[in-house]
Amino acid sequence: MAGIAVTGIGLATVLGGDRPTTWERLLAGAALAIAPAVAVPLPADGGPRVEQLALRVAREALADAGYGVPLGDWGLVVGSSRAYQADLENLRRPGADLSTFGRLWPGQLASTLARELGTGGPVHALSNACATGNWAIAKAPSCWPIVPGCWWWPPKLRSRR
Repeated sequence: MAGIAVTGIGLATVLGGDRPTTWERLLAGAALAIAPAVAVPLPADGGPRVEQLALRVAREALADAGYGVPLGDWGLVVGSSRAYQADLENLRRPGADLSTFGRLWPGQLASTLARELGTGGPVHALSNACATGNWAIAKAPSCWPIVPGCWWWPPKLRSRR
């Protein structure tokens, strides 16, 4: 297996909504936890917040690595075990708009990111409970160059070939 190098990181964690804030609070020993979704305003189009969060984190990782969009023939692996869970739970509420159900399929987050990042390579949507992030990283070398990860932390990994 070829070596892997992390060249860019984007974060939205319980310590902060981006990489610099998370790192600063981590080094300071901060114990204050926030929901990562709080760092992202509700989308104006009423779409799922997770898509905006994942897109912001992916763009942060790409910028950190010195890359921009469109990504051309790059591949994309998105691992998420609960990407649309809140949206699906909200559909159970009385009066919920059930017409949004059709866009909450398991591969939608990967498809949305691929479209927004302008990648034309292979796109993989993975879901395997708590092992999803590991699975995404393991899958990445088979579609190099690629932007793998999970929706909380999609680092830009690149094989050294």
